[in-house]
Amino acid sequence: MLMHEVLHKDKHNRVKYRTEGWNTANADIILDQIRFATDYFDKSLLGTDAARMAHITASVNGTAMKKVHSLCTKFFYDLLAIQKDPENLADIPIFIDMMMNVMDSKNLPAK
Repeated sequence: MLMHEVLHKDKHNRVKYRTEGWNTANADIILDQIRFATDYFDKSLLGTDAARMAHITASVNGTAMKKVHSLCTKFFYDLLAIQKDPENLADIPIFIDMMMNVMDSKNLPAK
């Protein structure tokens, strides 16, 4: 990520993102980063504190989908709180990708 200039080192040799946070709202940038991350993912780190991987596909009702959305949103804000705490800034670059989507939007409940 340093080589691709997603991250850079500051004058104290701490690894930082070029933007203020770990996140972006641009879907194309996020999808490009997910593609990059899947190519870069080191499977040998699975089972350690350095890597986690999951893929969950289910069929749920509207209430359950709202719960899943809420969990994803909470996870996102919990990560932002970690990122914004200056005590957490150090030299271990990480990436976390998250994507939630319905398989077919025609099945969404009417509002």
